[in-house]
Amino acid sequence: MRFDKLPLLDDDFDAAQLLNAVANRRRDRVARGSPPDDPTRTFLDPEIAKQVYEAEWDQDPFTAGAVVPDPDFAELLEGAKAQIIEAMPEWREVLSLPVRVMVVPTSTYFGYSILSSPQHIYLASLDDQRRDPRLLLENYLHEFAHLWLYLIEEVHPFEEALHRLTYTLPSGTSGRTVTATMDAAYVAAVLRRYYARVDNVPRRSELTAYVAGCLMQIKDDPDLTEVGLSVCRRLASELTVHFHSSRMAGQ
Repeated sequence: MRFDKLPLLDDDFDAAQLLNAVANRRRDRVARGSPPDDPTRTFLDPEIAKQVYEAEWDQDPFTAGAVVPDPDFAELLEGAKAQIIEAMPEWREVLSLPVRVMVVPTSTYFGYSILSSPQHIYLASLDDQRRDPRLLLENYLHEFAHLWLYLIEEVHPFEEALHRLTYTLPSGTSGRTVTATMDAAYVAAVLRRYYARVDNVPRRSELTAYVAGCLMQIKDDPDLTEVGLSVCRRLASELTVHFHSSRMAGQ
């Protein structure tokens, strides 16, 4: 199995096929050792998806105290999503993935997501994000991108976890697995696409270096699966994409 195309990077990525595979995998996971599943359950619903992995996320300290956003913050989130779609209309379908956003009373991070809490985004440092719409937009898009790669990982793991080598991200975060490093590279590649479209050249350049810094470290990792290798190759090819100004996007 290979992934030569990725969501948010390839407009012709077959999102429906992936979502169908994810729903079936979640259904199979629930069915193991259990009575026949209710066929009416929708495994792409964020709350049902989260229940599938309940034993794994229940004690996650990063989500402690998570609550639904207040109406004012929810409105800011809708504004951020609308701004992303305005700049990247080709992402409209992918951004329609059912997602539940929660806010966490901590200032230790801006955004968080994890495979074992599917289709959930956790946002924190809310005072900062309320004051800076650009910060909120980037963190929302950052975590949304993670969710899509996690969907692929649910069905096709990127590593076999035999040698368990670890890496240091270009940001300085150490001890990251090869999968986590790929996740970081993918998110940076998605953000790079967005900032290229809105003509933020300095941020685009930073993200180009970030993607390259991740991929250079993991290119020879012995634990990469065939899918993991194909995703790495697709991310490497992204560095060869030359962007035009947003003023030329419709030409």
